[in-house]
Amino acid sequence: MAGPEPVLAEGFLSGPEYSVESVSRHGAHEVVMVTEKLTTGFPGFVELGHQVPARLDTGDLEAIEKLILEFLELIGQKTGPVHSELRLTAHGPRLIEAQTRVGGDQIWEMCETVSGADQITETMCALLGLPDPPRVPRAPEAAIRFLSQENVRVRHVDGVTEAGTAPGVIRVVCTLRPGQDLGPLLSSDSRQGYVLCAGDNTKDAMAKAEAARDLVRVDSVPLTEGPGTTRGT
Repeated sequence: MAGPEPVLAEGFLSGPEYSVESVSRHGAHEVVMVTEKLTTGFPGFVELGHQVPARLDTGDLEAIEKLILEFLELIGQKTGPVHSELRLTAHGPRLIEAQTRVGGDQIWEMCETVSGADQITETMCALLGLPDPPRVPRAPEAAIRFLSQENVRVRHVDGVTEAGTAPGVIRVVCTLRPGQDLGPLLSSDSRQGYVLCAGDNTKDAMAKAEAARDLVRVDSVPLTEGPGTTRGT
C-alpha cells in the first residue's frame, strides 16, 4: 500500500509482441494464426501495424502454441474465439492478456484472408451442431499499417485514392481531414485509419502496405511550432 490507494506491481516483459487467434469447439482448441505486431514501444506501445502469419522459427511457434493451448484449458474455454496477446521474452513466451473475442484492428480479417477461418461463423456452427464452413484462403500473407499522425494540424490530405489502387491493397480507410488538430498517439483511438494489403509472403505484404500508406500525403503544421512551418509525410 502506497498512500490511500492500492498499487499493483507487475513484472516488466521485454521482447517482441504477438497476438494469437484461436477458436474452440466444445473444449477442443485450435490455434488458427499468430500475428506479428509493430508498436510505438515504451511507454504507450500503440500498435502501428500487424502482419500475418508471424515470422517465427519452429521452436518459438511451438512454444507459443503450447502456452495458448494450456491457457485455454486452464480457463475452461469451451466454444468460441479467443484473442490472446503475449511477448516472446528471453525465457520464452509470456502471456499479457486475453479476451474471448476475435482480434480487433482488422486482425480477424487478416486471419480469415490468410487461413480462410471465419471464427464467428465457425463458432455459430459449433453451437448449432452444424459442420464447419470450408476454409478458403484468399492470399498467402497479409499486413496492415495505420495512419498515425500526431501533434500536428492537418492542412491538406492527398493520395488516398491513389493508395487505394496500389498493388496488393485490399482497403484504405482514412479519417484525416483539413483543419484537424491531432495530439499525441495515446491509444488505438488516436490513429486515423489504415491500409490493408495482401502479399505473396510476409515481407511482400509489409512492403506493399507501407508503400501504399506512404502514398497518403499529409500537409500539416506542427502544433508546437509556428504557423509558417509545414511538414509533409
